[in-house]
Amino acid sequence: MPFAALINQFRDSKKAPPFFFAAHHIILNHCTNRNPIYNSAASELLKINAHTNYKKLSINPFLKSTSSQESICLNAIFSDIRHTYGNDDFLPIAFDSPEQSYPTKLMIESAIDIIKTAAPSLYDEIEFIIEEIRIFSSGNIRAGSNFNTLGLIYISQQEETDDVSRYIEHVTHESAHNLLYAHWTIDPIFNNHSEQLYYTPFRNDKRPLSAIFHAMFVLARTVYIFDQIHRSSPHSLNFKNIKTNYNERGNPASFRTKFLQTASIISKNAKLTIYGQEIYNGCLQMVEDCELEI
Repeated sequence: MPFAALINQFRDSKKAPPFFFAAHHIILNHCTNRNPIYNSAASELLKINAHTNYKKLSINPFLKSTSSQESICLNAIFSDIRHTYGNDDFLPIAFDSPEQSYPTKLMIESAIDIIKTAAPSLYDEIEFIIEEIRIFSSGNIRAGSNFNTLGLIYISQQEETDDVSRYIEHVTHESAHNLLYAHWTIDPIFNNHSEQLYYTPFRNDKRPLSAIFHAMFVLARTVYIFDQIHRSSPHSLNFKNIKTNYNERGNPASFRTKFLQTASIISKNAKLTIYGQEIYNGCLQMVEDCELEI
């Protein structure tokens, strides 16, 4: 069986590439949910006998004409978005040709260089967890990531009014989600996880505690990166005008205020494990040490 042989090639890898997380998602749903979409994808998957291995932080477009490997990853991404939003309104749209993505790729490369210079430890964290950054043409979503393609983040193409701060936020935000997904596979974070829903500063709908913890975790790193950039190069960005690109509910509060809102919900409602408390305390300290009001 070709795919089984491919798995053996990566048996000793410290972290499986995003494709294998997507493949796991497809096979699991094929076995538990007899949806024709998963059945055809699983059949295609089992025929794959080669894998394109991307270097860390590779930046490439989603293309309409794609390989089986790319198709499997897109299938997992679409599945997650449909599950989250309940419709196809937020699905990313692929490019016709790679050249269309080049301006956005340059902007993302610039964002990564700024992160690396201003916050080397955060850059190391991002480089460790992220292998692929995918650019898509358009749609109603600005950026995203999910556990079923762990190590891959996707970002929409540059718009006329965008500057590099948008991509600094996206890379930091989505990488933080991926890191927390990885943490969650090691040890539980809550002792009282339930389906109860809570206010979130980003979304219109209420969200479970796990999503609130994710919001807190990514906001801590977002506040931190802009603080570090301001310390190292205070005139490099228009810090007063930086606004979040994740604001479905139109919340005008600052990044720091949103962080404190999420941290307060966790403090009042979550019974954290020892591991979860360490992560929570680390986020509090990270923001407390920041000087920039953003």
